Amino acid sequence: MMLGWRFVMVAGVLLVSFPLASRVLAQQTGNELVSDCDQLLGGLIENSQTVQYRPTFEGGRCWGFMAAVQELSTLSYEAGRSLTYECLPPTSSLVQLARVIAEYGHRHPEELHNAAGTFALSALTHAFPCP
Repeated sequence: MMLGWRFVMVAGVLLVSFPLASRVLAQQTGNELVSDCDQLLGGLIENSQTVQYRPTFEGGRCWGFMAAVQELSTLSYEAGRSLTYECLPPTSSLVQLARVIAEYGHRHPEELHNAAGTFALSALTHAFPCP
């Protein structure tokens, strides 16, 4: 009986916490995304065959964001059209996408206040326009 009570308490805490965490993550701006990607790119160790990076929370957030963007782009191609109005090359890497985001942010500071998703879409559409 005690195990059941603990499970209910943990589940309740998670159910209450998840929406709060989701709201915090949803408020990430382009400025925060660029900062995260700068952190990632600053810790890269590249050679001809591999890429390693010094793991940080911020760098991991950029890496995860770029992975989601790349996955969404792949799904768009499978649907036969770009759902996001950008056409990433099939050989694009997460590091390449992070560089595009960071460079765009440094060149267009007037867009950094936008939501991270909106900002990333603008940066990638500019770098990889569809034909």
